[in-house]
Amino acid sequence: LITLDIMLVDPGQDFEGGDFATPELDGSSSTPEFGKGDALFFVSHKFHNVRPVTAGTRNVLVAELWAGPSSRCEHRCESQDCALSGCEL
Repeated sequence: LITLDIMLVDPGQDFEGGDFATPELDGSSSTPEFGKGDALFFVSHKFHNVRPVTAGTRNVLVAELWAGPSSRCEHRCESQDCALSGCEL
């Protein structure tokens, strides 16, 4: 599962704060440059977050790219025999 984020507005102009961040093994935090029109691809299971937006509105298009059989399960299960209520495999 891969996540694609596309920044739709200008950071620093349309909003303040809101940095995309990922923790790294050495305890640091990585915050890639992410300007209007830029795209970030990352494995979805990697812990990631967005720091608080302190002013304005941050708009990002987010898409998840899946491999494997189709599923409409809202809780992202990968089981072919999910017993959770509402799961539509």
